[in-house]
Amino acid sequence: MGRNPEEEHLIKTSKKEGDLETQISDSSHLMVLTAWSDISVLDVEVYIAQMVVACNKNADDLAGLKNALLGIIIKNSSDQHFELAATQACIALQTAIAATVVQNVDAACMEGFNTAVQDESCE
Repeated sequence: MGRNPEEEHLIKTSKKEGDLETQISDSSHLMVLTAWSDISVLDVEVYIAQMVVACNKNADDLAGLKNALLGIIIKNSSDQHFELAATQACIALQTAIAATVVQNVDAACMEGFNTAVQDESCE
């Protein structure tokens, strides 16, 4: 995310004691990747609707993708949904890091956030 002072305090106050908070306050940008704990049919429908707008596509053009995703959602458990979402977040992280390298931008992964506070801020 870009600099959003209204939400930045959620990240700062959720850091564990002893972590380097200056990495957040000194950064020009901060990207927070999350994974849904479960994925519903509605989530897939919203995703496809967003893809229609973002890619300037007809919904019929994405019917195959929608049906494939719905097939996965219907047959898998909530734990499997989370594993899928976590895998997709890892792929997004790898892509983002690769993009920063191409642009000669310094980027690093950080850990140590209080996930309970982060989860609450994402609801």
